[in-house]
Amino acid sequence: MKGASQIAPFGLRMPEELKDKISESAKTNGRSMNAEIVSILEGHFFTQKAGGNEFLQVFREIRALDEARAKEYEEFFVENAKKDKPKE
Repeated sequence: MKGASQIAPFGLRMPEELKDKISESAKTNGRSMNAEIVSILEGHFFTQKAGGNEFLQVFREIRALDEARAKEYEEFFVENAKKDKPKE
């Protein structure tokens, strides 16, 4: 984070299991826990600013694409499984 040394530290108490979830998410995203928390908070306030509608619409479009792609893969694998099945 640019200018991090200029920002005063902020102590935060949280339940251990929440801390573990944030830690795991940070590892997955290749960030520090601090950067992960900042990203989560920025995402929250972006969603609020957009009234939730823009973010929700984008999320629905991505999910629809994923569902369509999953259906295509399923059909592909089912079709190939039929081809590969030994004849009796």
